[in-house]
Amino acid sequence: EVRVWRLEQDRLECLVVGSGHTEALGGLSWGAGPNQLVTVSKDTTLKVWSLDTSARSLASIRTEIAHEKDINCVSVSPDGGLIATGSQDKLAKLWSTDLGLVTVLRGHNRGVWCVRFSPVDRLVATGSADATIRLWALGEGGGSCVKTLEGHDTSVLRLDWVGGGQLVTSSSAGLVKVWWVARQECTATLDMGESKVWAL
Repeated sequence: EVRVWRLEQDRLECLVVGSGHTEALGGLSWGAGPNQLVTVSKDTTLKVWSLDTSARSLASIRTEIAHEKDINCVSVSPDGGLIATGSQDKLAKLWSTDLGLVTVLRGHNRGVWCVRFSPVDRLVATGSADATIRLWALGEGGGSCVKTLEGHDTSVLRLDWVGGGQLVTSSSAGLVKVWWVARQECTATLDMGESKVWAL
């Protein structure tokens, strides 16, 4: 199920529940507009939902079988024009808003756990169970890997951009790293213990 919540006077109110995936969700992201949601699942599908808070409805408007294995993550570009997905099939894919396949990003040796668009550059970052972070330049007709960041010894579970020039990543070994992207340099490492870090 997909649930949308509203914070009202220090309490959470469930506005709407959407059903449609047949297995657990891998990720979700707000879509191109404030009333659009994008989800991915272990059922290998990518869905776009239309949200109407006044009618309390959440309807699946597009569905695509997007990968061959579990889909772990989804991200929508800042301009709303592209959707990125990452899967256990070792691939990241870029999709148009009508779920047409734009390109396949190949290069990871194990499943892709996280994907995020840069807020300022035409870049998308992916993190994988192969312990690497890859940066892909978005150009006409697709993306090409322009940098590979190495420094984690275990799966990269989450990543996020800080401004346009830095990335924060977390691993299954409990490490959080800060990267200066232009120099491909890790500038800080925080040890959060032996637990997996699933959120940043």
